[in-house]
Amino acid sequence: MAEEASAPAHGARKWLGFPWWYWAIGAAVVVGGYWYMSSGGGLPSFLGGGTTSSGTTTSGSGTAAPTGLSQQALLLWLADHQIATAPATKTKTVVKRTPAPADVPQLHSTGRFDLQKIATGHGLTEKQLLQLNPHLRKYAGSGKPVPKGTLVQLR
Repeated sequence: MAEEASAPAHGARKWLGFPWWYWAIGAAVVVGGYWYMSSGGGLPSFLGGGTTSSGTTTSGSGTAAPTGLSQQALLLWLADHQIATAPATKTKTVVKRTPAPADVPQLHSTGRFDLQKIATGHGLTEKQLLQLNPHLRKYAGSGKPVPKGTLVQLR
């Protein structure tokens, strides 16, 4: 019983890790390709081979002109028959400049800090901050936070 289990299955011979029929197909492709190339089949024109109208083969460099003209004559003909582009028109670009905002540092309150914390955080005293912002007098010394979104001038 042990001998039957170790015997390879029918057709399972492997050469270099592949079944024998992989190698047979590969050899057939190589031999067929060599025969095709040597019989004058050559490469298809889209891969760089092919023939010109005179029967000579080209190497894919594009030297044969399809109209029978030389390459230089064809380029000259194309240069003469190009569509002229419209001349560039000069337009004036008008840029409206908005006046620069006053260089006054300010902030919008987050609603978490009172006047004292805002002032000390920006190197001011509460009195200096109230002189710059008289509309905040009701929050002076109260410890209540300045409402969220309130504009506070700092200088």
